Amino acid sequence: MADAPPPAAPRHASLQQASTPYPKHAYPRPLTIPPRSGTHTHTLILLAPRLATSDAFGIPFLTRASTSARLLLPRLFPRLKLVFAGARKRRASRLGGGGGGGGGAWVNQWFDVGEAGEGEAEAEAEEGMFEGLREAVRAGDMQEEGEAAAEGRQGPPEDGLAGFVGLSAWMPFAGLIAESCFPQGIGEGGAGGDGNESATRGGERNKHTDDTAAGGSADESPSGRRELSASPQTQFHAQTRAQAIPPSHHAFHFARDITCLDPVDLPANATPPFVRTPVFFGHGTDDAVVPVWYGQQARDVLTRLGCDVSWTAYEGFGQGYKVPDEIDDLADFLEKVGVYRAT
Repeated sequence: MADAPPPAAPRHASLQQASTPYPKHAYPRPLTIPPRSGTHTHTLILLAPRLATSDAFGIPFLTRASTSARLLLPRLFPRLKLVFAGARKRRASRLGGGGGGGGGAWVNQWFDVGEAGEGEAEAEAEEGMFEGLREAVRAGDMQEEGEAAAEGRQGPPEDGLAGFVGLSAWMPFAGLIAESCFPQGIGEGGAGGDGNESATRGGERNKHTDDTAAGGSADESPSGRRELSASPQTQFHAQTRAQAIPPSHHAFHFARDITCLDPVDLPANATPPFVRTPVFFGHGTDDAVVPVWYGQQARDVLTRLGCDVSWTAYEGFGQGYKVPDEIDDLADFLEKVGVYRAT
């Protein structure tokens, strides 16, 4: 059976939203595509990459991201709501602002990566990431509140987060988490199983070449720079905490701490929610914006922490998502985590 043409609603919504300007410090309205038919069971929230708005990322995805059977996601998953969320505008220290104003150009980005340096420069870069991550969490809370109000319920869905998808993604502070949770390195017995410590930093990071581990929109990550690290005092404190609690618990508390979420008492025998969340990572081996090493690092750290990570590296592909290969893999993952798939 031939695939039906994509619904006209997304393009109409895009034109309507694009005509409404928003303040630089406000998050733009997300592009929301309701379920095609049937009962709404899942919501797929895709974050627009750096420099892109929700419309600029979402409309091409809705019209071009098809499977090898030439099926688009709304047709393949009729009970799935799609939400394309974009970051607010903030100054990009790596891009000149022009006009003599200084501080970098105003662009859509979830956080400012900045230029990694030593001492104060490095601390400022880290602080920019902290601020953006905290804001993104608050924006996500607002999105969830809107979803709850629309569905006539209070609080988050009972089933929680069904899965996480990373397309050409990277994981901020992955190096610090790996070092604090696994001081001896994650290569021995970690994902990939080749003994290479792919979560280390600096000149060691290119050692890991295995693309066969067990097993978007992402901000741009500077190619070739070393990983951001905390001060020696912070690293010592983190390592001390890691020795006293399971690594997955330490990572859980670390993530809540840097995003300013309230502390949560986690019983010693409990499994943190993120460990129970399946993950899909897809990455082009020739990605010049977010080098594949960053995806491998995220894969290895999360796998070592106990997550169920599906990983695919697309040979010879660059930045973005590969059609149809990656869309096929994404569709299989969505079905795996329980999203109804039409036949």
